[in-house]
Amino acid sequence: MTTMAPKPMRVLIALVVALLAVAHAQRYEWRDVQQLVTIEPSGDLIVEDTRTLWTDGDFGEAFICVHLAQGERIDLLPGSGAVSSGPQATAFTQPCAGGTEMVVRNMVRVSERRVRFVYRLSGAMDFYSDVARWYWNILEQDHPPVIGYSLRVEAPGPMAEPYDAYVHRYANPERPVVTLSEDRSVLTVEFEQVPPGASVEINYLMDPALFERRGTSPGLEAALREELEILERSEAMAGRAALRRSPWWALLPGGVVAFLALGVLTAYLKHGREPKVMAMRYPFEPPSDLPPAAVPALLTQSYQQSSMGNAFMATIMDLARRGYGEFTGKNGRFAMKLDLQRSTDGLHPFEAAVLRYLKNAAMTYHKGDPSELEFREMKSYSERYASTFMISWGSSVRKWVEAKRGGPLVDPESKRVANAWTTRCLVGMLVCVVAAFVLAGPGRVAGIAGAVASFVLLITASVALPRWRTEIAAEVAAWKGFKRTLSDFTRMKDAPDDFFRLWDVYYVYAATLGVAEKFLKNLARAAPLRGVDESSMAARAAWIGSSH
Repeated sequence: MTTMAPKPMRVLIALVVALLAVAHAQRYEWRDVQQLVTIEPSGDLIVEDTRTLWTDGDFGEAFICVHLAQGERIDLLPGSGAVSSGPQATAFTQPCAGGTEMVVRNMVRVSERRVRFVYRLSGAMDFYSDVARWYWNILEQDHPPVIGYSLRVEAPGPMAEPYDAYVHRYANPERPVVTLSEDRSVLTVEFEQVPPGASVEINYLMDPALFERRGTSPGLEAALREELEILERSEAMAGRAALRRSPWWALLPGGVVAFLALGVLTAYLKHGREPKVMAMRYPFEPPSDLPPAAVPALLTQSYQQSSMGNAFMATIMDLARRGYGEFTGKNGRFAMKLDLQRSTDGLHPFEAAVLRYLKNAAMTYHKGDPSELEFREMKSYSERYASTFMISWGSSVRKWVEAKRGGPLVDPESKRVANAWTTRCLVGMLVCVVAAFVLAGPGRVAGIAGAVASFVLLITASVALPRWRTEIAAEVAAWKGFKRTLSDFTRMKDAPDDFFRLWDVYYVYAATLGVAEKFLKNLARAAPLRGVDESSMAARAAWIGSSH
């Protein structure tokens, strides 16, 4: 059982995890994309699109989704399919969001395949009395990175001014190499790469005399005005894309991480190092009179709910040892006989709470004896109430320990410094997360790395910077030493006689420290070497039950 991080912290952690998932997701690339577009006098276009799909994993289908407006249509033509050698492949079309998807499906999954889509595009041109216009996103906007792109568009025939062709590079910082033949009938476009989210738009204004169809109203002047607006918008987007991809942005996350790392290291050297204390490495008795439940609550600088599970079980054992019950289960199955008449005046509040928990569990099945706690009762009651109980119970134990030891267990100044640097790391992680989402290219990579590094520094600051109060550090060291004794056979066999006489008391402490099984094994080996009578040891622990 663990405590929950504050909500803003959980949100940022979720964002970091999402960024890492994106960074480690399977990568796809279109490589060497070659498109040949032939514009027919009818106004239809024949497109031959050849490209290679590469991935660092594998794929079964290569596909592109072409968005269509009302009246536009795509028909897949013969020649579509796989171009490079490999498994058998089939080409077909199917609906996609807003258009038609052209697919080449491999019979066997591959990691790289060159494919060709040959198709007829109808209804994509606008006809006026003074211009025939083809305005089209020839490279789909929703695509993986494109490495190497070339386009050739062939008009039905030659033409002169004012007819022209225009290329737009939305969100692509690279300027294309554009060539228009002297007779304005052939347009070529080349990009070294086209990033995701960027497209290649062609606005070809052609002589209407080249086409079989002709409109009745003029449109050239309006098309030229619109082209100017499109150009300004496209170039503005390209400028923003270039700014987002600037490698200089990588300095921002780098500077944030450097500042945080230096600050956390300096704070650790000044405030975070634990005080030096003198403590026996292998004491043979508990260093203080803390009840078993309080020991795990003492040993963590920041309270951790997950550390209280053993404390709960050890408290049940200690209650039985002190006469509030007896274990009666057999073959490792839990069962207890509770003493309902015994006074609870000598119990700490958190010990009394555990006893009430056991009594309530024993009443789960009303036909049974409320003093007899069976396994099915404990299981049924715990399934409903254990989680809620442990949250409040564990917190109450920690508060009791702090009150007993005169306040928080860590040095107040070190805690203040830890909180300050944890907050700075949280802000730094937020800055890097925003950078990762806003930037592209090296800046995004640096943002992801910076967010992860800031998160690591945040955890480091919250764990390493707080330090024990000097007197608490001494007690913690002593309890850790006692745990070593309970786990070490070579030390246990040299223990004084009282160690064996009080073995059942120490057994409870071994349980709360998480070394109960090892303690019993070492005890079983050490006791005969010391001539300790096994029956007298068992008689001291009648609460465990004869079957144990």
